[in-house]
Amino acid sequence: MIIGRHDCILFLGDSLTQRTGLLSSTNPAVRYGHPYLGSYVDILLPRLLVHYPHLELQTCNAGIGGIMLPQLLQKLSEYLAQFEPTRAVLFMGQNDAKKYGSEEFENYLRQVLDELRGNQVEVLQLSTTPHPGEDRKNQSLAVFDRIIEKLCNEFSNHFLDVKTPFEKVQAYNESARRPIQLFSDGCHMSALGNQLLADLVFNALTDT
Repeated sequence: MIIGRHDCILFLGDSLTQRTGLLSSTNPAVRYGHPYLGSYVDILLPRLLVHYPHLELQTCNAGIGGIMLPQLLQKLSEYLAQFEPTRAVLFMGQNDAKKYGSEEFENYLRQVLDELRGNQVEVLQLSTTPHPGEDRKNQSLAVFDRIIEKLCNEFSNHFLDVKTPFEKVQAYNESARRPIQLFSDGCHMSALGNQLLADLVFNALTDT
């Protein structure tokens, strides 16, 4: 098992991590305009709680919609001081692919990982997930995934390939009579997509 008793887990990411933040929006069109408002964290945490209650975990969802690595860097020291996490789940890349090339992405990611390592935070980093219908962006994300895996090896972090399971479902959908909808809009996941992601992270955290 990776996680231990009294661990504090910090979830770092963009809207794919934070998704429930839309529920507190003061704009009704935002609050009620999406088919699914949960995130994989909302599915993961109850499962961890009921299967491993003795661990007495502390957790914080620090996901921020639209965030990119430079903005995460600006906020990271505050998160580390406030929550004193022992572990972090890092899930970034979708927004960075809109703006940054591979060298910039690697540079910013390295700085994030340096700060986490300097604070003795053990990291589980996820690969990116697909962006349906965006071939050019998916090419950039594939490059990012190679960078993520390389730096995980360099920093002795845990790398989790979540893209391959999503792509297997997408391949099944091509000939399925009833496709499994993993996405609700763009790269944002449906309830099923978040279920798949939560299961993958659960298995990684519990080494099952």
